[in-house]
Amino acid sequence: QLAPSLLEVLNIHGQTVWQQQQPALPKGRAKLQINTTDWSAGMYFVRLRNSSGTVVQKLIIQRAP
Repeated sequence: QLAPSLLEVLNIHGQTVWQQQQPALPKGRAKLQINTTDWSAGMYFVRLRNSSGTVVQKLIIQRAP
């Protein structure tokens, strides 16, 4: 079953730094690449929202010295 979803990445202050509306994602796993080259190193949160609910996962970006 396909459901429209909103995928967002938030910084530690809760501000949206990236978002994309997904017209339809299949139930289960899906893969998406996000270009984080211009983002600062640190902790972010990935939030997926659809009619079934909301899922939030932590994302840590580290840069080589």
